[in-house]
Amino acid sequence: MNRMFLHARLLAVAVCGVVLWGCGDKNQPTTRNNDDHWYFSAADADDDGDVWYNNVKLSKSVRNGDSCYVVSGNTTGARAERIVLPSLVTVGEGTYRLEGVKWRGLWQCGFAEVVLPHTLGVIEDEAFYESEYLREVVIPEGCTELGKEVFDYCTALERVELPDGITALQSRLFHHCESLADVKLPATLQEIGNEVFYNCSSLRSIELPASLRTVGERAFADCSSLESIVFQPGVTSIASSAFHYCESLRSIELPEGLTSLEEELLDGCTSLAEVTIPSTVTSIGRDAFGYCPRLSTVRCRATVPPEFAEHAFRSMAADAVLVVPRGTAVAYVGMGYAEVFSSITEE
Repeated sequence: MNRMFLHARLLAVAVCGVVLWGCGDKNQPTTRNNDDHWYFSAADADDDGDVWYNNVKLSKSVRNGDSCYVVSGNTTGARAERIVLPSLVTVGEGTYRLEGVKWRGLWQCGFAEVVLPHTLGVIEDEAFYESEYLREVVIPEGCTELGKEVFDYCTALERVELPDGITALQSRLFHHCESLADVKLPATLQEIGNEVFYNCSSLRSIELPASLRTVGERAFADCSSLESIVFQPGVTSIASSAFHYCESLRSIELPEGLTSLEEELLDGCTSLAEVTIPSTVTSIGRDAFGYCPRLSTVRCRATVPPEFAEHAFRSMAADAVLVVPRGTAVAYVGMGYAEVFSSITEE
């Protein structure tokens, strides 16, 4: 999908939604020139200045007088295959920019397609929570803030493209998006929060940007189809269980800049055969490589052997080999690595 359109297109199979309010087909605009500008007469607005179109409620901003927000919406009562949310809304003599989707603003959205305008800057917590028929989303250019659990349990979501300007993916953003297979992350991304991609079981690969610094707990846990993940140097923290039970992951090169491998980092990665540990690592936590029965090659680039916790390398392949920098094998033997690996070789 071309990002030059500067809007989001949310695709879904039309289905019965859940009634969020009992308003039916409420307050159609008096006139409507195009998809980017909705017009209402003053009589269309309620006492708070809010207006409705196709069962989507637009509310004036509580922060200033020049913007409005989607505060609720559902297809029940006025089924529509597609809705284009406007960049401008005129109510009587007042004109407002549509700048965001509020908390659960399109919760359990049943529209087949929703188009978000380029004026949209904020999508708040749980905005599309449990929109189980949502298939594709391209967040518009200019949107810099995504809340927590925005697409939590959007089980049909297949594709996501996030624009530059977003610096953090907050917790559970794509939690249980079981059909998500294609993700493009912004070049400005610095943080992936806890459980952001938890149980995205169709995700096969992902490339992380050079701007990334931290990855949260269980960020990619239970991504059972994940075969490849590419890091750039500069990541300084990957939290515990980040790749827990990524059962299709065959190899991983952890990024330079990491100083510790946390508990259960790659626990349960049953297809994992090869790992590269960066030169900056000084400690390896319990079960960091627990139950990786095919793990046969661990390449550690640290010239000073990292300390490792009990069971850090539990249940590897019986013939697992540790490859270390030239001239360091004796030091690794002294740190107890010979008791864990079948052999230690230098390169």
